[in-house]
Amino acid sequence: ITDSPYEEDWSLRSNTHVYEANALEFDYATAFEKANMPNVIDYLSIDLDTPENNHTMCEKLLSSKEFRMVQLETDEFRLQNPKEVLSVIHQTFKRFGYEYFVTLAALHTPRPDPLGMSSPRKVLALPQDIIFVNKKYAEETFSHFPNISEMVNLLRVS
Repeated sequence: ITDSPYEEDWSLRSNTHVYEANALEFDYATAFEKANMPNVIDYLSIDLDTPENNHTMCEKLLSSKEFRMVQLETDEFRLQNPKEVLSVIHQTFKRFGYEYFVTLAALHTPRPDPLGMSSPRKVLALPQDIIFVNKKYAEETFSHFPNISEMVNLLRVS
């Protein structure tokens, strides 16, 4: 990043590469190579403010590197046609060898009402994140985390 108040901070981290670019046009493969990233990255989190672009982003990232797990914020509450968009995302991950693992909802406790009115609503569910696991590495990945491994077995049974 140039002309940024954070430029000096980032220059102190020689192993950190910072890019300011259009995420849909960025060359991830070259950036990963320049950063000397391993062939398989353990975890990737994708959080876009325009959920319609999730498919394009996933396509670009999955074709540039392998990941053991990918977490994708869907913001499906913003979508006009969530089932259609989510279906395309699931198909994209499947094509690249990933398996749907679980959907998480971000849970937030609502702020107190300024008028002191109580609400029966204790928790508000907001954006849903989907986690995909690369089938090639699933067994090895989960063997390092016994609690997750038990959860995977429970999910597969049900």
